[in-house]
Amino acid sequence: YRPFYISGEVQTPGQYPYVPDLTVLRAMSIAGGVRRADGQRYARDMINAKGEFDVLQDQRVRLIVRRARIEAQIADKPTFDVPKEVADDPKLASIVADEMAILTA
Repeated sequence: YRPFYISGEVQTPGQYPYVPDLTVLRAMSIAGGVRRADGQRYARDMINAKGEFDVLQDQRVRLIVRRARIEAQIADKPTFDVPKEVADDPKLASIVADEMAILTA
């Protein structure tokens, strides 16, 4: 069979070997699919990075509050002070409530 050529908005335009029952969809797939703008990849990476940052920030706050609770347990205190470095976190109330439940259990 003679090769076929594909050009236009595909990832890797060029010459490819023809195979029986080749469809336009398969030809597009062989050529790497529809070309994507580089900006789309950066936008996706930014969204993923923001999500990972939010998860890590939440874990950081939880660990700081947990440390305060453990220090209170070691000192045999009935309560603990919220560290100033996390005082403005919007989820702080529920995190402190969870740790207080552990402290008073």
